[in-house]
Amino acid sequence: MTRTLFWVISDTGWHDGSLAAAWGGWWLGLSGVHVTVQPLYPPEGPEMTWPQGVAVADPVAEGRGRWAAARITRRLSESLQDADRVITDQDFDTEFRVLRALQGAVHSPFLFARQAELPSSRTDAALVPYGSFESILAASRVAMQIILAADLVLPSRCFLVSPPPLPQAEAETHPWPFPQDGTPTLAMAGALTPVKGVDAVLNALTVLRDRHRTARLMVLGDGPDAARLQVYAAALGIEAVFLPDWLTWSAYLHRADQCLAPQFRDGLGWEVAAASACGLPVLANQLPVLAERVENFSGARLLPRPAVMDWVEALEASLVPHREAPRDSLNRGGQGWMEALGWNS
Repeated sequence: MTRTLFWVISDTGWHDGSLAAAWGGWWLGLSGVHVTVQPLYPPEGPEMTWPQGVAVADPVAEGRGRWAAARITRRLSESLQDADRVITDQDFDTEFRVLRALQGAVHSPFLFARQAELPSSRTDAALVPYGSFESILAASRVAMQIILAADLVLPSRCFLVSPPPLPQAEAETHPWPFPQDGTPTLAMAGALTPVKGVDAVLNALTVLRDRHRTARLMVLGDGPDAARLQVYAAALGIEAVFLPDWLTWSAYLHRADQCLAPQFRDGLGWEVAAASACGLPVLANQLPVLAERVENFSGARLLPRPAVMDWVEALEASLVPHREAPRDSLNRGGQGWMEALGWNS
């Protein structure tokens, strides 16, 4: 019997919600689940790379105009009616639309909780009744604790799901983009947004260059800030490459010298979990979810302040770090998904 899942996201552009749907959908597909990603709107900026086995439906709305609400509810209801399970991304507008579309349906949707905070507006929090979800799939203990502390659902309906392992990409089919001359390669991965912190790393590398310490930067991912960051790196004279396909990350993370996570806002953090799983040393800002991703990993260092000069000093001390052994516990990641969806038998 085929199990069908629709995963609803705001759009198929590069953000944590679409990355989770692509990565998590790929992982669920390995368990025999037929996954379809349903965007509400057309993407703004570069589109996410989608793995084979994950279908992507057309957006239910042509744009984000104020007159689209009724049409979204009707078309979304028609799109989701035959699915065994429906997951909605933790995005206020998306949650609200899915709950409206499934009012009176036999099955309630599941919420994929990936945020390290609830909506700051009490109006937004009240408009989305978390108790209306069948269950909540919490992407981190931080997200889970926030929901439980707010007394939004019974603890028995909130499940912790671990980061899935990365799809394996062969290094031979993804050539190394830099000369093999011993210069350290620093890797970043994820959705390139203004809070990702790439600017801070580029600025830190210019200071290091003035101190006669050089390194190359490999940026894995894409997003609305990608074009600007490429121009900025070139203007600073920093040797950097931007590789947008997340399905190739394993080929590069296994060969890089260090993973950087300088973001200013907490989020999904799966790329940090993937890096530490293959033993790649991690240098990150001290955010709760990032700390959770690297706990008990001796190759991680967390910076208490996100200042550029703090990154300069930390990088200068670790440009050629000692690589750790792979973490077996994270290599066996992806636990809890089928149980959270009620498919544990």
